[in-house]
Amino acid sequence: MTLYVFLALLNGMISGVTRAINGQLGTASDPFLASWWNHALGFVVMTLALFGVGQWHPGMLASAPLEAYLGGLFGALFVAVNSHVF
Repeated sequence: MTLYVFLALLNGMISGVTRAINGQLGTASDPFLASWWNHALGFVVMTLALFGVGQWHPGMLASAPLEAYLGGLFGALFVAVNSHVF
């Protein structure tokens, strides 16, 4: 249980830091470009992490439900708008 509390706290801290960084990047350039870089880098890091622990293979892309892809789309839009607002 302590591990899950720690992970939740870590997630909250990282979320705050990434919002501040995306806001600064959006101010320095374009909010949508900042969002693109956020998601591109996040995709690369998460893909490498999942390959590293052996929990992912390319065949899983076809079995993902449509809602998973829509969630990614709405998440990218959220980050873009958030970067623009900050």
